[in-house]
Amino acid sequence: MDTKFEEFFKDCDKNIPVSEEVVLNLPKNLPESYLEFLKFSNGIEGSVSNGSYLRLWKAEELEESNIAYEAKEFIPGMFLVGTDGGDEAIGIDLRESSSTFRSFFKVPFIPLNWSEAKLLGSEITDIKII
Repeated sequence: MDTKFEEFFKDCDKNIPVSEEVVLNLPKNLPESYLEFLKFSNGIEGSVSNGSYLRLWKAEELEESNIAYEAKEFIPGMFLVGTDGGDEAIGIDLRESSSTFRSFFKVPFIPLNWSEAKLLGSEITDIKII
């Protein structure tokens, strides 16, 4: 088990790891740290070690959630993976031409657009909600 995830998510409610079959149905260009996280726990909810509150969705919820929030329409290239438990989404930049490709962002659900997105970092353990 990955000790960086054990420490970062120690106070969170965790789930069983995602199956390889489910991983194969996810977008192909997700960051390795996110895929490693899903193999550690298929989604989490709770306070992480840096004091932030996170709800990262189960892999099976990702497509439905992105459709429900109309992410492709409002923030093209952003793949939503969870929330801060409030009014902000957590997403990954999947625009291959972007300098922040595969980086994590927070963005308000309203308005859900790139001008409001704030870079969090390139690793899932960089997520800090202030």
